[in-house]
Amino acid sequence: MFCSKSENRQIEDIQKRTLRCIYKEENGTLNHLIEKYKELSIHERNIQSLMLLIYRIINNLSPELIAESFKEKNTKYSLRS
Repeated sequence: MFCSKSENRQIEDIQKRTLRCIYKEENGTLNHLIEKYKELSIHERNIQSLMLLIYRIINNLSPELIAESFKEKNTKYSLRS
């Protein structure tokens, strides 16, 4: 999730090789394979995992150790219309 461009490129390359192997495709870009087989990219999976973690923390569904790492900040301003 939080890595350099070169590390991200390596992760995407591994995902591309994995998708090619699973679906027995010899050619195709990563985006083509993701769209064709309706897969999520590694970046999208990481965002999904982060959103799930945040949801669990907000709704007190996460382990206590993780919940203690975050503190709710109350402001006197209305941030949403």
